[in-house]
Amino acid sequence: MTYFEQALLAPGLHFKQLRQVEPLFCNGNVIVRRTHHAIESEIIWEGRRYLLFLPFNIESLRHIEEVEEIARERSIGPLIPHKILYNELSLTDSVGNKHLYDIILQEIPAG
Repeated sequence: MTYFEQALLAPGLHFKQLRQVEPLFCNGNVIVRRTHHAIESEIIWEGRRYLLFLPFNIESLRHIEEVEEIARERSIGPLIPHKILYNELSLTDSVGNKHLYDIILQEIPAG
């Protein structure tokens, strides 16, 4: 089990704002997908469904921030509604060092 999966199973211990996260399960395991850029999971938070992304590198977040800025300058709004939650996930490694991670939260439209 990855640290990310452990965080989803005990969200109150690992997330600052995302309390009472309900991860989706398949065959008794948290559904987690890994891409080239992030690890992601579908969650339910405050009664709504979201994709929760943990980017592998800071450049992914910077790119999203740059696209957001361009969209704001052109008054077109975000291309995909999302929130970037900075230092949202805290995990402690096997040596006892605490690490903070930024998370991207994207709402999944109903229906």
